[in-house]
Order: sequence, then C-alpha cells, then structure tokens
Amino acid sequence: MNLDLKPTSDFPILIEGQPGLTVILKLSCCNERSETLLIRPILEDGFTDSQQVVSCHYQVNPAYLYLLPKKAENLILTFQIPETIADQNSVKIGLRFPGIEAEAIPILITLVSPQPSSETRSPANSIEKSLKVIFPFSDQNLLPSTHLSPQKTSIMGKFTSRLMDLDTIPSRWLIVEILTLLAIIGDDYSQTKPGNKTLQDLEKTVFFQQGVTAFNSGGIPQWMLITLSTIQTYLGQKFVLELWEQWLYSLGSTDLEHEKNPETILMSPLFPSPWISQQNNQTERWFSNIILGLKQINPSFSEQLETLISQTSKPPKNPAFGLGLLPFINPKNNQETPIITPEKDITLITGLSSFDILPARWLVVELLFMIAAQGNQYSTEKLGIELSSKLQRTRFFKNGILALASAQFPRWLIVTHQAASAFHTDTGGTLETQGLLYFWEKWLWSLNSQPLPNLVNYHTLTETLIQNNGMDVEKWFLDLILGLALISPRISAFIQTLAEISPIISPQPTIVKTPSEDILNSNLSLQR
Repeated sequence: MNLDLKPTSDFPILIEGQPGLTVILKLSCCNERSETLLIRPILEDGFTDSQQVVSCHYQVNPAYLYLLPKKAENLILTFQIPETIADQNSVKIGLRFPGIEAEAIPILITLVSPQPSSETRSPANSIEKSLKVIFPFSDQNLLPSTHLSPQKTSIMGKFTSRLMDLDTIPSRWLIVEILTLLAIIGDDYSQTKPGNKTLQDLEKTVFFQQGVTAFNSGGIPQWMLITLSTIQTYLGQKFVLELWEQWLYSLGSTDLEHEKNPETILMSPLFPSPWISQQNNQTERWFSNIILGLKQINPSFSEQLETLISQTSKPPKNPAFGLGLLPFINPKNNQETPIITPEKDITLITGLSSFDILPARWLVVELLFMIAAQGNQYSTEKLGIELSSKLQRTRFFKNGILALASAQFPRWLIVTHQAASAFHTDTGGTLETQGLLYFWEKWLWSLNSQPLPNLVNYHTLTETLIQNNGMDVEKWFLDLILGLALISPRISAFIQTLAEISPIISPQPTIVKTPSEDILNSNLSLQR
C-alpha cells in the first residue's frame, strides 16, 4: 500500500509521539447519503519510510454503527503506536470504511525521541484526535490509495466498486435474478427424460400444490417479470450476475505482468432474451422450474426432494380410514384443493416487501459463505486437489488474488457476517436460526405439511469456515471458485479450460547416487 497524502485542512491526520503512544480517534460520522450505512472502520497495515510493515492493534467502540440517512453518530477508535518501529521513521497508515468508500483516510505518524530528562514514561501516555467524517467522502480531500497500471486499476477497481454497489442495490434484484437462473436450469432439466419424470411426480405432491398456491397469492410471476424489466432499464439491458460473470472471466484474459490490454471474451448471455420474453404468468411453470433448478445445483435439496416424492408414490397405510389420501395429509383436507395457512401467505408477502429495502450485500455474503463451504469441502477431495493445483499456476488465479487483496475482501466478508450476527442477536434471534437462507429454506419445506428436514446451521458453517481461512485471500478465492464450478456448468467449463492450459511443472531430475567403494580394503585389482 502506498498512501498518497494530499495535505488539506482535515487530511492527513497528523500525529506526533513516541513508540507505545496510545492514540484515541474520536470520529463523528455523518451520513449524507440517501441509504442507511453500516459503519465499521478498520485500520490497515502501514509502512515506514524504510518500507517496514507496521501493524497496529486497535479497538472500535461501539463495534459498528447502523447510520440512518441524514443522521450523525459518534464512535471511538483506539490504537497504539508499535514499539518496534525504529527511531527517525514516519509511519503512513490508512483508516478505511469497507463497503462504503474505496479511499482510505491517511494517517501520518511522526515519531519523536523521548526527552532525556524523563527516565520513566508517564502512565497517561495518550493523545486524542477528533475528526468529522462525512459520507460520501469529498474528492478534493482524498486520493486513491494506490498508483497502478490501467490494467491493474481496472481489475481491482471494478471489484471494489461492485462490492460497494451491493450496499446500494436492493436484494430484490439479486433474488429475482437467482430465481430466474434457477428457472432456466430447471426448464432445461425438465426437457430431459429423467427431468420430465421428476416433474410429473412433483406435480402430484401437496408440496407442489401448496407452493403454487403461495406463489399465486404473492403474485410471484408478475413480481419477477417486472423486476427483470427494471434491472435491464437501470443497467442498460444487463443483469447484475452478468456483470459479475464478465469480471470473473476478465481475470483470465488480462495480462498484468506485461500490462497488455485484456482480450475480448465472447460468451452467450446468462439470461437468454428469447427465454425471458416467452415467460408469462403461469405460476405452475415458474414454481416447478425453480424447484427443479434447485434440485440440479444442490445435492442435499435433491435428496430431500426425492424423499418427498417417494413418500407420495407409496400406497396409503390404512385405506379404509385414510380414504385413499396420502399418508402425511390430514384426511379432512382435499388433495385437489390444498389449504395454505394464512401464516405462510403473510410470510411470503412480507418477505418480498423486505427485499426492496434490504441491501444486496447481506444476501450476497450468505451466498458466498455457502458457496465457499462447498468449495472448501471439494478442495479436500482427489479431483478438487488436482484442479486446485492447476488453477494456482494460472494468470486467472493470480489476478483474482490481487483483486481480492486490494479490496480487503476477507475482512469485508467477515465484518459483514459479524454485523449481521450482532443484529440478529439484538433482535432476539438465536444463532442456530440466523440467516436469510435458513429462513426461506424453512418456509419452503413448511409447504410439505411434514416435520422439517435437517436444515443447514448457517452460523456454525460460517464460523468454521472463518476459523479455517481467516484472512488468507488465496484460500477464500480458491474455495469460492471451486464452489462456483460445482453449481455453475458455465463457470465449470471455463475453469476446466484454464486448468488444461496451465503451465506444467517440470519434475525435478532424479539424482542417482553411486555407492562409494572401499578401494583400500578391496581384494580386487586397482587396474579393474
């Protein structure tokens, strides 16, 4: 990191003191944006004049601020100047607000030698600084923290800006795109012989009938088609997932070492326009395609769905008393006109409305943890180990590491998870029931009128992954790529192609050691 310090009335923050000095930064955070912000500052590692890396341990109180539009709140960041810094050095450190601003507030620390007359250090060895931070930052006060080539700036800048965009776009956009993608996958699967058989069996279940009724009550088809049109209007006939996919592919076509312009990548649209234009308000088709799409990408869901279908195909245990109905349906209900409880209907409608105000960042972080968990598991298997070894030798992998490291992606991911956990706990929830994915998975299986299957404990899964990967950018990127390859045939084909053309490591030549002979004590002739 090479902070570009531009002197102004406020920045950089100038501090003078001895090593070991405690610095107390009193930050007054003002939100001038129109959306609510999650404020959780971090103190980056810095450098001295002699290029010594400096890490400052710091504390933030309170841990985060949930700052409403046009409001101001205070927090305190406390850190200590490391005592390991050599004298006559100045230190440059960055105060950053992940997910909100791409620039860092520069802090310039000038070390001073202790006074000869003071043999012992005063117990009150601290200094206070007050700073007003207004979001968004003023361009005249801060400059980007790095000076890189246009290719590097493009790779890293696009990733950082897209992370920031997740705080401004509604979750509704991402939810609709994911559901549409699942519907496309499910529609393709239904055209196959096994898929058609599964579809016919699925339509006989109460789970399917309850789901169609709920989708119809919530107006899901109209809601999705309107949202797709809105996204294309705002993004110029593009979709959010397509933009991310293009960025991912660009990692393999950009040569940062020789600073060449990236190659143009031609790929088919992620959301085919003809398919979308052919969709209408047929609730049964939307629901069945989404369920079949989930079955294709989620092995656990596929097993549970197969179990549900097999229960439907079994004959009733007591025909005389069951009146020919399914074993798990109350006989007083009519199989052809299933009753959906008002609670399920209200939950669906309320949940849909919350997606309009909930930033996409919260949903994305949950999805990334789930994808990384699958990739982490795959990386321990034989095929995953072989693929990982090849990928780590590609330009694609190196570029990805650079982009994630520049945006401090692991910290952004973990901080968001911790903030979501704190918010969930403050509202009276338990850690076992944490997460949007858990909530909606529970709602989906409740349509079956059967005891819920074992649901994934999102909190335990996430904490285990954080403990394994920590702040290791390489581990996070590898897990995410492997996880994406498992659920996306397009990305899988792309990754496999890169792996096949990865540089081959030449095996080390085997050195054959010739055993030494005891010539002096040998009975053989010296002229042999």
